[in-house]
Amino acid sequence: MKAVVSILATGLALSLSAGANASVVKYAYKAKVSSIREKDIVTGNFYNVDRSDFAEKPVAIGDIITGFFQYDTDVPLSRFQPQQTAGSEDLSYDSGATDFISYYDTMTGLAFESMLSLNWLGATFVTNSAPAVGTYAYAPDTFDMKRSAYGDVFYKSAYISLYNFRGNVFDNASIPASLSLASFSYAHINSSFLRTNDDGFMMFSSDLTALEQVDVPEPSSTMLFAAAGLALFGLRRKRG
Repeated sequence: MKAVVSILATGLALSLSAGANASVVKYAYKAKVSSIREKDIVTGNFYNVDRSDFAEKPVAIGDIITGFFQYDTDVPLSRFQPQQTAGSEDLSYDSGATDFISYYDTMTGLAFESMLSLNWLGATFVTNSAPAVGTYAYAPDTFDMKRSAYGDVFYKSAYISLYNFRGNVFDNASIPASLSLASFSYAHINSSFLRTNDDGFMMFSSDLTALEQVDVPEPSSTMLFAAAGLALFGLRRKRG
């Protein structure tokens, strides 16, 4: 019995020391809907509205949404890179296999969760600019992340957009290992719904009001705990 417990404890320690993928970071956030735009499918014009019933459930200005986003910092550069501008470095990265964005409108129940199978359509963009001498840098330091989902009625996307107009939040254009809401002067999540049968379109933007890095679940350790429990339970039954 002691030998089995020792083996299980050693395995658990090794699993915990190995940890989950250390390059994957996850954030919980809260945001407030600040603008909504709908497309008139007859004229093709876009109009600002206070409320939209276009998607599966409604959304209105002032609604509070909560959600998560997760990304892998250890991914390669995209094959196609944005045109570089003087005074800044702009890099585009491929999506990680576990990258996602989700949200839930706490007032109406409108929800979104990006599909991992569509991560090849998404990308992460980072811009590092020389810090501003005056009020604004030549280009802002930015972190942008786009992920998508597809259903029977809509093609849906969500974008995380963080901007620092003084150019003093990033030291390089690598994907950041941590983000602090206080470092950015502009922090939004934008979501769009494209209706596939007639090109009807709606998008809304929400101001981030809270952002907190959270632990990434570690399936290997969870499974090992379960295995340890089952093994000990079996041994106790045999001894009984």
